[in-house]
Amino acid sequence: MIQNQKMKVSVVILVLLWSFNVIAQGFTGTIIYDIKVTGPMADQVKGMLQEKQIIKIKGNNMRQRMKGGMMEQMMGDIIFLGDKKEAYILQASEKKALRLATDEMKDEGSKPKVTKLNEVIDIAGYQCQKYSIEIENEQLGGTLTEYVWATKDIQISNLKTGLKNNNSITKEGVDGVVLKMVTDMNGMFTLTMIATQVQKGDIPDSEFVIPKDYKIEKFDPSAFGIGK
Repeated sequence: MIQNQKMKVSVVILVLLWSFNVIAQGFTGTIIYDIKVTGPMADQVKGMLQEKQIIKIKGNNMRQRMKGGMMEQMMGDIIFLGDKKEAYILQASEKKALRLATDEMKDEGSKPKVTKLNEVIDIAGYQCQKYSIEIENEQLGGTLTEYVWATKDIQISNLKTGLKNNNSITKEGVDGVVLKMVTDMNGMFTLTMIATQVQKGDIPDSEFVIPKDYKIEKFDPSAFGIGK
């Protein structure tokens, strides 16, 4: 029971961290990621985690849509309004917009350790440089290790999110937009997110507007199984 709860918390935290890893200033379009899980607890995680993540970007705004798994029901769409420094989880079934209090989630711990590695690969038609990132996270039981592949061919924004363990929309020390990420959840399971499509094209402004009939409420971490 405790292990399952820890796993659920780990997945939700990871999704929140992923939510603002990718945004590009000057790039307008859609990036579609496939998400896979492997490892000892993979079967238990698959039903929770989304299978696809769709990122829509225009200017300093981003909308993330999760497809599949429990995450689609819990956190279907997240919008980040860069100019306003605001972020919301949109719950269509409840007609609610949960405002993420980014000012309260700043990282007070050590900075991630980023190492540029000797690997360059092609992902969705873009040349991507590999990096390793080590993050200290008490809620996840110590050091979280990520490997990311980023491209410099998509212009990036330096806007701040204030999110814990991810102080800026771009990963500190990583040059470019992340098109692949592999995260080891301390041996429980490994998550891989990789871009399968990068589609340039206009995005309607309405994608970054909270519907008028939605009630805006403060995001409550405990409702998602996250302790403060």
